[in-house]
Amino acid sequence: EEQLETSTAARAAVAATFDFCDDNALEDESVRRSWAGYGVVDVPAQENDPADGTVNGSIGVICDALLGADGDAVDALARVSSLQHGGQCVRSADLLAPAVAGDDATDALSWPWQTCAEFGYYQTCEVGTRCPFAQGYVTLADEISMCAEAFGLGADVVEDNVAFSNLAYGGDAPRGARILFPNGDVDPWSGLGVVDSPAPGEPTMMVRGASHHAWTHPADE
Repeated sequence: EEQLETSTAARAAVAATFDFCDDNALEDESVRRSWAGYGVVDVPAQENDPADGTVNGSIGVICDALLGADGDAVDALARVSSLQHGGQCVRSADLLAPAVAGDDATDALSWPWQTCAEFGYYQTCEVGTRCPFAQGYVTLADEISMCAEAFGLGADVVEDNVAFSNLAYGGDAPRGARILFPNGDVDPWSGLGVVDSPAPGEPTMMVRGASHHAWTHPADE
């Protein structure tokens, strides 16, 4: 993290260590944000599949590769990055999220719209938190800015929308009967889930090792 902010030479050294196709890729702040702010390597928190057996699909395999690698932590991350990219250089264009403004006739805007208009759930990596990634690159202001860019909704409107949704649906303590709320402890979205039973007829279940898409994986026999 410090090397990325130190100098052009330091950033070029980091780019070389992680085999960026362009030695000057990290001079672009948006590339630094997308790369370092979201973890340097791809951590499949939503899709984690313990049966996958590769560094692209299993967090357990990534952890084994990091802990079993020679050298320091940076070298270990660079090794995992190389494995995830199949030994090919890292293209900075692949790290940047596509523009959210405009209608491209796909469902690409459906989830961004839902966050801005209803739930406003943004995963950040603020300075001084327990976030394991490079801190300070992904803030709430950064994440919420796309609401204004894509839909013309300012932060105050998003806040009001979230308050309305929580009032309408009950937030993390909805009222109902005969409802089971399952969550996985690997799923980052469990922070938005109901993890404490709000009533006797509404039990919760936390599944160890389950990711956001765990329920769509085939059975591991």
